[in-house]
Amino acid sequence: MKQKLNHLLIIMIVCMAMMFVSACNDSSSDDGSSSTSTTTSDATTDTDDTITVSDSISLSHVPFIDTDYFDFAYGDTQAGERLIDSQYLADAYYNMDETGTDPGNSFGVNFADGRIKGYDLGLAGRDKTFLVIYVRDTTSQSYGVNNFRDNRDGTVTDLATGLMWMKDDSGYGMEWQDALNYCEDLTHAGYSDWRLPNAKELQSIVDYTRMPDATDATTPFTPDPAIDTDFFNITSFTNYNGDEDWGFFWSSTTHKASDGNGAWGAYVAFGRALGNMGGTTWTDVHGAGCQRSDPKFDDGTDYSNGHGPQGDAVYVYNYVRPVRYDTTVTNPTYVIVDTNQTTFWDNFSEINAPAEGEEFFGQDANYQGVKASYTDNGDGTVTDNNTGLMWQKTPDTNGDGSISSDDKYTFDQAVANAGNCTTGGYTDWRLPSLKELYSLMQFSGEDVCMESDAMEMSMNFGTGTSDVMGMVTGGQPVLDFDAGVDYLSSLGIFITATDLEFILGNPPPSPEVLASDLSIQTDEAMILMSIFLGVQEMASPMS
Repeated sequence: MKQKLNHLLIIMIVCMAMMFVSACNDSSSDDGSSSTSTTTSDATTDTDDTITVSDSISLSHVPFIDTDYFDFAYGDTQAGERLIDSQYLADAYYNMDETGTDPGNSFGVNFADGRIKGYDLGLAGRDKTFLVIYVRDTTSQSYGVNNFRDNRDGTVTDLATGLMWMKDDSGYGMEWQDALNYCEDLTHAGYSDWRLPNAKELQSIVDYTRMPDATDATTPFTPDPAIDTDFFNITSFTNYNGDEDWGFFWSSTTHKASDGNGAWGAYVAFGRALGNMGGTTWTDVHGAGCQRSDPKFDDGTDYSNGHGPQGDAVYVYNYVRPVRYDTTVTNPTYVIVDTNQTTFWDNFSEINAPAEGEEFFGQDANYQGVKASYTDNGDGTVTDNNTGLMWQKTPDTNGDGSISSDDKYTFDQAVANAGNCTTGGYTDWRLPSLKELYSLMQFSGEDVCMESDAMEMSMNFGTGTSDVMGMVTGGQPVLDFDAGVDYLSSLGIFITATDLEFILGNPPPSPEVLASDLSIQTDEAMILMSIFLGVQEMASPMS
């Protein structure tokens, strides 16, 4: 068993830092005056208010949302959260359980690590909570609704976005640099200006009404890859479970880590986003339509058992669907706001801007799209001048001037409380769709969970030479409840470090009892205790 656990060894970084960001209240001050001035995209607010965070240590990270206009804070670590627990909820419910007993899932956007993921809404008797900013329409247009036209020449134009897509995909997977070259060298249907889409463009053609495991008894109920197969062809393959599946698709966007590493590229999954957490069966842990990242090239690493705490499937050789601008579309209703990625990358590092014909040309920053443009209305609302959407400025739902775990809502609370929201004097607030929420994503941000540091830590585990996060001291592991929280979160169990310490008790229970208490498998409880908490290797009882 020891050998098996060693193979499953995962050391997570529990970042101990928070970032102070500019903010303002979402309502007027007591004297009726606004707490901020009205600003536009080339100006700054004059407020001195600050959204505070609980950590005593503050490091400078860059989130994936524009903090000149939107209040933001990383996870509330004093409440037992991780730094990356800044998941924003979208109105994107799905449930693949045919029995009706599972509470289901919802997609959300994490502006701390730059990802879309499907989240379990309730496991082990606990409801997952999220940060929430409501949205309202200022126009009659339906943002995020596609309007595809088959051009009958092997291309499809989205009249809503003004983008033309290849009807077929590449038909085979390839590394990221090859994906750039594939599109740049392509001539198809008489056009030679094809390119690899950026992450936001690629996500625009996801169809969240379709999922591979859907049935008549699930939500959604259309059993397809997450793309409109009435217009697009998509290559299938056999996944790790032996099931028909559909792949990850490369974007031209680099997913930068907070250590400056650019070795991972953003992808969108149009099939299952599988994970293998120590078992023999892979499950769809992130949901078809998620946006995550893969290594840009094959360095020989064996990913057959997955990667990270959720055992994420890593393919590296991902599919490609080229895109180009269709200049005949003059009035798009679904404006794809640029990713704001202005830096250039090779397979590892930042580089000078490549010219056409040079290596790594065709990446995100080579093609600047519609620049983000916001107006701070000075009443707790922000208008996106491109999309016509008006947003709440802050997820500070209790109005205490700080963003913390106390501000978070469950899915049901978020839906119900929208009807009671009167920010800015408006009463028609609602949860945003996933495509609306993702319109705020900016890839000038940096992922606060650094892959390279995690791997380095795993190699040092058990040597007695590392004191990072207090995981190893003097050759003996110490209890690390934050690491335990990370691992449980990967299993869909959301719990604070304080609650985990209470459940573990003194002396700790058997793995079987702990598994029952947490509604996890016994082998998962053994991994939690031995690897993440160090319980089985403690020289003395827990104090």
